[in-house]
Amino acid sequence: MDSNGTDDFEASHVRAWLFSFLRFAVTREEADCNAFLARARELDRGGHVATPAFSFFVRTSEELRDALQNPDNAPSRARLETFLKRIDDERLRRTLEAASCLEAPRAGKREIRAHGRDYLWQGLAVSSSRRA
Repeated sequence: MDSNGTDDFEASHVRAWLFSFLRFAVTREEADCNAFLARARELDRGGHVATPAFSFFVRTSEELRDALQNPDNAPSRARLETFLKRIDDERLRRTLEAASCLEAPRAGKREIRAHGRDYLWQGLAVSSSRRA
């Protein structure tokens, strides 16, 4: 495989790991947590059967699991927020935020006016055909 093919292969595995995190975040079931951690071990091994010296994905998965189990804890919330900021895919990031109960406030949210749509007609001149 060329380096581009290898990058695509690794990116698809990381994406599958993120989706397993999403499933666990939604269900909070032990089986989904175990699947999430198993995928992390798989990524750390890099396809090798030997015990990995690399443990980024397992360590991160365990931190995320603990943070999801304590969402009201400020350090847990900060850990989740920091992790989610690293995700480039906006749709996936926003979905994970919602599943983790960390939905960010939407920028540019419009204020609802008290007078409905009356403001639309302000400043318009009355036409001569309507005056008659």
